[in-house]
Amino acid sequence: MRTNTLIFLGFIFLFVLKITIKNPRGGDVLPPPTFKGIVPKYNVLNRFFDKIVCVTLPERKKRIQSIFHRWGLKVEIHDAYLKKNINRPKLIEEGFLSPSCSLNDGRVCCHYSHTQIYRKFMKSPQLQNILIFEDDLDEGPRNVEEFNRLIIPYLINLPKDWDYVNFGPCHEICENNIRSNDYFQKSKSPKCRQAVAFNKKSMSKIVRKTSPMNHDPGDVMIADLIERNQFKAYSSSQILFRQKREELGTNLGNYGTARRCTLLSI
Repeated sequence: MRTNTLIFLGFIFLFVLKITIKNPRGGDVLPPPTFKGIVPKYNVLNRFFDKIVCVTLPERKKRIQSIFHRWGLKVEIHDAYLKKNINRPKLIEEGFLSPSCSLNDGRVCCHYSHTQIYRKFMKSPQLQNILIFEDDLDEGPRNVEEFNRLIIPYLINLPKDWDYVNFGPCHEICENNIRSNDYFQKSKSPKCRQAVAFNKKSMSKIVRKTSPMNHDPGDVMIADLIERNQFKAYSSSQILFRQKREELGTNLGNYGTARRCTLLSI
């Protein structure tokens, strides 16, 4: 009887091993997208990325923390650099801002907030990749299981040579993109950055080449680097994380719905 039990358990082990797929960047295993029986109770993003951070305004902190809690996602809150505290002469002295910068305070503060995270990430040798959210995300999935069922197919199919991944791309000229698979396109000029992952290669170039700011917003400068093939960039075929501008408004002067694709360069 004991021998039969051990044999049975051995078959179960081999079956579970067969229906799992390794994280393409290393780390824990993930179930394949076609498997409907087992979905991890933890949020898989926390096992996939070395660190997850969210740029957050004070008035939006409770809301976004509630969303992350519902998703079972562990996220470090990064307090945004506020427009009321902006000191342009100091930013010019730091080399972050050009004296001729024509951008509004909201755009400057947004990119400075992201740059604070970028610089900290570059100084952390133990971190190889990072996922950065913004605080105006739509509520999205209702719970951890629903979240995982949405995101797992994308993580499994993410090309292994990625340097930059935009999970909420907008205003791309999509006809210029190259299809990688059903889940990702090789990007040419993705805009928006409410959910973007980076590794050290892409981040080092972004830190060096998006300062000083002059006339282009942060996401446009990054899109320009991608268009010039400075690193390998991919965007999800669908917008997985949407902004909720209609309810939360905008600090940047961006109005209207962010579309996945556009016919014109913006």
